[in-house]
Amino acid sequence: MKTINISLVVGLFLAASVSKAVITPSPVFVSPRTENFDTKPLGAYLMMPAMSGFAMIRRTTAAGTLLIDVAGSPFSPPNSLRGNGTDVVIRLSAASNRFGGYFCPTFAPLGVVSASFVFRDAAGAMVGSWVASWATATWRWEGFDSSIPFRSVEIRGVAPGTFWMDNLTVN
Repeated sequence: MKTINISLVVGLFLAASVSKAVITPSPVFVSPRTENFDTKPLGAYLMMPAMSGFAMIRRTTAAGTLLIDVAGSPFSPPNSLRGNGTDVVIRLSAASNRFGGYFCPTFAPLGVVSASFVFRDAAGAMVGSWVASWATATWRWEGFDSSIPFRSVEIRGVAPGTFWMDNLTVN
């Protein structure tokens, strides 16, 4: 009987650890947890608090910086954010199941440019991902609902720092 109980527990643990979220597109939503970067001083950062302290934005690599700038015609002027030689990870202080923001490629592409949005739990395990593509360098809302709560979102371009971002929002 103990063998069956142990096997059942191990089986349930393994099933839970490999489950993936269903990620679906979300329309624009309103939340007090929003970051438009307009009150942050222009410049390069290694990390920065965001969304009134609910989130911390960091680099995904040891190289590069986070860049607050007016270049790229921000979606909501005067400022927007991009990774400068690095992609971006947004770590939340509590689990969420909805994320969105406005994104724009940092250059006019010759063809299609994609961004990957990778959602992770508190332990860093991937719960789901989504790939969005742009054929032109224009600002566009990309929002997501997740069937499993997440604690961080990585935003990765075809090359580090490929996307400007503005008005980032979580529920």
